[in-house]
Amino acid sequence: MKNTGTQPLNEMSLRLPLNWEFAPRNIHAQWMGKPLTLPAFSNDQKNLRVPLGPRLNVGDRGEFVVSYDSESPVVKPAAASQGGAAFFLPTSHWYPVWGSPHETFSSGGHPPLKWDLIVTVPNGYRVHASGRERGQSHPEGKNGAGTAFRFEQISLNDFEPFVEAGPFLEQVVKLSQGRVIFWTYQLVPDGRAREIGDRVASDAAFFKTEFGSSEKGGQEARIVECLGDWAEPIQKPWGCATVPHSAVVPPDYLANGAARNLFASVDSQLAATYFDLSVHISPDGPGYPLAEARHYALFARGVSDDPSSRTAIIRDLLHGFYAIPVAADKPMARIISGDPEPLQQRAALQSLLFFVALEDRCGASNLHHALARAARILHGQAWGVADLRSAAEAECGADLGEFIRQWLARPGIPEDFRTRYGEASTSAPKQPVSK
Repeated sequence: MKNTGTQPLNEMSLRLPLNWEFAPRNIHAQWMGKPLTLPAFSNDQKNLRVPLGPRLNVGDRGEFVVSYDSESPVVKPAAASQGGAAFFLPTSHWYPVWGSPHETFSSGGHPPLKWDLIVTVPNGYRVHASGRERGQSHPEGKNGAGTAFRFEQISLNDFEPFVEAGPFLEQVVKLSQGRVIFWTYQLVPDGRAREIGDRVASDAAFFKTEFGSSEKGGQEARIVECLGDWAEPIQKPWGCATVPHSAVVPPDYLANGAARNLFASVDSQLAATYFDLSVHISPDGPGYPLAEARHYALFARGVSDDPSSRTAIIRDLLHGFYAIPVAADKPMARIISGDPEPLQQRAALQSLLFFVALEDRCGASNLHHALARAARILHGQAWGVADLRSAAEAECGADLGEFIRQWLARPGIPEDFRTRYGEASTSAPKQPVSK
């Protein structure tokens, strides 16, 4: 660290993981090579304020080291022929984040523009992490059986830090649309690997073309086996995190004759690369409709395969929206995480229909370009409705203010949209009229 401000620093503000899955234990810190006495820390705290002792004067540099233990609740043994268990660290909630000093106009706490992430695992493990791999080494450790992988991170370009690793076997399926890499505990039958590869490569290429960057280059997707307790085929267990350009799957997905609905989870995880994992919802703004951008991408993918199904899908979404009873409706922009579950469910469907209506207004190609523009410009940052509006207006060439207000500031679905898709005005409650 370097003090680039105008006052000495006497303490550090440190945000530790609050997610119960990665709750830190045995927290230790050092300042300039000397251990620090840490104040008590509970998992409901936002920041840990650490007194430095020897303060950091203006212009001086110092090294602050923090370490802690974290254990995922899902720790399944690998196959009998493999040793150890896989682990998944998502794009947030597991690493410490520095806060800026507690002063007016203070700044800081951001990572360097370029830095190294070093992941040390048992020998024989495969590691996929953010950044670009820059070599391996074998540091001295217990029984000398570890390998350290170094990944160079460039903060403005790369995803937030993530890691997935385990004692996997690797298969690579090369296709015209890109490569699909399988990390599994047992080799996938060749025919099934090819079947999965064809579908995954096609979907990954669609998402990159429609919602990704314009950079040319081969598309790569990774399918990683997770041995967690899968409650449902499309619901990931705790501990099996989705990371960019990758999808975790249950063993059943890899077998011959697996149900085709298992692809739904894979497509959703691949689409998350361009939304949930590239940009995130601003904590100070409404969660909807932006929280459903990924599901709009899935809608677009389905329609691209069967354009004639579009109207029927939209009508089903409308029927689903009005089939959810609520005691009192609210505008989408005012629905928060603490609201009753029926309101949340309706807001999710209304958000998806909002993107459909925006597609009707601007055209699918323009809307896809707008979403790609927002994700590219705000990569790694939070986005809000104003960012979506700015990108959409740039692509559509029209003022969308009234359109957005109509959908976000009033309860229910606008009458013109319901009429467009064959919904009689008596099939749903009338919308309030402003006077």
